[in-house]
Amino acid sequence: MAVVINGNGTVTGISVGGLPDGIVDTDMLAASAVTAAKVNPGLGEVLQVVTDTRTSSLSLTTDDTYNTISGLNVDITPASTSSKILVLVALTIHTSTSMKLAYRLRRDSTSIGNSTVGGSSLVGITGSGHNGTRGVPINFHFLDSPSTTSSTTYSVQEIHNTGTFVLNSAGSNYEGSSMITAIEVAS
Repeated sequence: MAVVINGNGTVTGISVGGLPDGIVDTDMLAASAVTAAKVNPGLGEVLQVVTDTRTSSLSLTTDDTYNTISGLNVDITPASTSSKILVLVALTIHTSTSMKLAYRLRRDSTSIGNSTVGGSSLVGITGSGHNGTRGVPINFHFLDSPSTTSSTTYSVQEIHNTGTFVLNSAGSNYEGSSMITAIEVAS
């Protein structure tokens, strides 16, 4: 079949693979013309980022069980079962007394990336109230392999041995924020 340039601006007669390499670039594609299903991401490519920030304070008293930090979670639906999810957590805390505490990350109802310490060997935070004006930053991350394309929720839990754990606030002198971010990476 012959290649024909029609009077209305269309071209007919070109077979698949009939154009030389490099003739069509991203500027020539219509907006949203390529769907996610047709994109072949390279290894390590960031596919999506989902984040949640909590600015309001939250006080939790001692009960020797893990407490979910409510209002701080992310839902992400991986594009592929081979994707990795990098979860980043940044908390700002204030304590009423010296205490020992630990954190854990949850994928839906499963604990992942658990600390190997517990009981009396929890991380120690010292200094009553941290001068009353500053929060203590707690940052951690975990690279997860959820092996699913279903919606997945990541959340944070904490446990402490005494006093009151306060997220984001140390009274009228200090306001903070805490954040959780899930980054899907092609694998």
